[in-house]
Amino acid sequence: ERVQECQRLCQQAGVRLWVNDYWEAAMEAGCFGVHVGQEDLAKCYAQGGLERLRRANMALGISTHSYSELATALGIKPTYISLGPVFGTTSKRVGFDPQGLDMVAKWRQLVPPDTPLVVIGGINDARTAKSVRTAGADCAAVIGAVTQSREPTKAVAELCTAMSYRDP
Repeated sequence: ERVQECQRLCQQAGVRLWVNDYWEAAMEAGCFGVHVGQEDLAKCYAQGGLERLRRANMALGISTHSYSELATALGIKPTYISLGPVFGTTSKRVGFDPQGLDMVAKWRQLVPPDTPLVVIGGINDARTAKSVRTAGADCAAVIGAVTQSREPTKAVAELCTAMSYRDP
């Protein structure tokens, strides 16, 4: 019900809605895309969800934290692949150590160039956003960089500038 209401509001505003984990609710509401972690990916696969998402022409993002998870994601050919946490984070408890910028660079080499690499975890300002961009990330998912800023609008603008950076 909440997903349907969010989708309605997003459609009115001309915004694409991505839903985290709840792929069935996202499909029912006609959302643009769904992001799943490894546990939800396994459930989605077991329930025939990947094929249903493809038939519905929905975008799919998949979290990865290890080479085996990356291999699984590459076999599915999602819209994008995420890696995290890159740095230490307080937004969410995760069972993984920070991956670091070297791992971002390795993932960029392993993920096909036409598949965006999204990074998450500890990207708390424009400086760290620029560092992940320089290491090879196409996008950065952030929480605290915006929610903990005294000037969230300015923080978003600075993050966008940092992620637009291209190493000469």
